[in-house]
Amino acid sequence: MKQNALTEAVMSLAAQTHAFSDADLEQPWAWGPHDEGARFALIGTYHELRDLAVKLGMLRREKGTAATAVYHLLAQNNTAYRDLQAVLLGIPHDLYETPPAPGEWPLRSVVGHIIGSQRHFFTLVDYAIRRLRQDPTRSPQLPPNETDKVVGPTSAYMQLVEEGTIADLLTFYDGLHQRMMDEFVTISDTELDGISLWWEEIVFDLHHRLHRFDAHLRQHTIQAEKTLAQLGQPPTEARQLLRLVYNALAEVEGVLIGAPDLGTAQQAELAATITARATAVSTRIAQARQLITAVQAGDLDSVQQLLAAEPLLANAR
Repeated sequence: MKQNALTEAVMSLAAQTHAFSDADLEQPWAWGPHDEGARFALIGTYHELRDLAVKLGMLRREKGTAATAVYHLLAQNNTAYRDLQAVLLGIPHDLYETPPAPGEWPLRSVVGHIIGSQRHFFTLVDYAIRRLRQDPTRSPQLPPNETDKVVGPTSAYMQLVEEGTIADLLTFYDGLHQRMMDEFVTISDTELDGISLWWEEIVFDLHHRLHRFDAHLRQHTIQAEKTLAQLGQPPTEARQLLRLVYNALAEVEGVLIGAPDLGTAQQAELAATITARATAVSTRIAQARQLITAVQAGDLDSVQQLLAAEPLLANAR
């Protein structure tokens, strides 16, 4: 699953709005008839993405493009991945390094553990599928050092966790996630019954292994949220709204698994709308902040210039 224009548009919107304060969201903005402040740049985007997901689903059914079980599994995993991305939006570097309490993991360790586990989960499924397709007589037990062979040396990964930037760590995770979405999409319903054996010493099928991507990620996303709350960083309204937007994006992406060219015109149209909206709302908030500063400073000339450029700022708070 390649990142397309719609995904890039949502990421751009998030980059430009995640730092909006609650006061920023009160600034004048309308989405259609809803003149309820800049929050509707985000709520409106959520609405439009949900609508697109439904329409693409209808189009998929009309075309008779069936969704396999693995499509559903990958969609669940992708939703969990997007949710974590939303939780981590715009977190300052120093908060990644700060333990929330003595003896507890900082965010860097939480994120490192999430990705480290995903490396193993990916390898388990990859090995099981290769075994099924190439040599079913091989043992289902994951061979020693198989993770290093499939996704790179553990030593290099641990160096990234301990010394790399958080941006580099998340970029690594994105590559692994995209690889999972691309390579596992060909798994058939029958192959999901294939077996896998790891440290648990219990034989699991690939349904179980693929669900572990999702369940484990959800578990530690909650840990990340708790850590942020302990560090005095509860989610703002803007971040909560963006979390909804990311989950709506994931629903669209889920419908497109196995049918990426579905509704390309509709995807492109919404991507353009969101991109333009991101620029417009970030400009509006910057202008509102400038106006408030000018009013507080008694700078009448600046106030008049800003109002002349954008009369709606007369309603700025």
